[in-house]
Parts: sequence; structure tokens; C-alpha cells
Amino acid sequence: MDLSKLEKEKLAQKVLLAPLVSLKGKHQWPRSTFQSYVFPEDDDLEGQFVKDLLTLNTPDMIEKWYGGEENALTILLNLRTEENKDSQDE
Repeated sequence: MDLSKLEKEKLAQKVLLAPLVSLKGKHQWPRSTFQSYVFPEDDDLEGQFVKDLLTLNTPDMIEKWYGGEENALTILLNLRTEENKDSQDE
């Protein structure tokens, strides 16, 4: 999957809704709700990401969404570099 295709606002909204959907389903854990009852459409990348975040193990999540461990570590390094640059600009 391609992280750059995710819309951050939609993704944030779906993350915030996950516990509410679980509550409505009377489930103890959002993971249970998403494993058994939430099936995002193929074009709902944000929904797929949230479902995977709650149901996949870390290696599978990294492979599917971040293109493998090496690429994921590069993304992490770039994000930290941007954070440091932003904090120095303030």
C-alpha cells in the first residue's frame, strides 16, 4: 500500500471513531470489532489502514504499509529530522 495516498484528516477521523464503533458493538476491544465486523471497501484506504493497525502484527503492518523494515526506518528518520527542524525554527 502507499502511505502517501492516505488522507490524514480522514485517517484521524477513523482512528477517533474506532473506540466508538467498538462501544456501540458492546466489545471490550476495538481490535475485536475490526477483526469480525469492519470490512472497509477497496477504495477506503484510511479504513483499511485502521483495520490493519488494530489487527495485524507489527512485521505484517510494516511490510504492507511501509514497504518493509528498511523503508519504514527511513520514514521514521525523515519524520524525526522534520520534527527537529520544526522545533529549531520556533
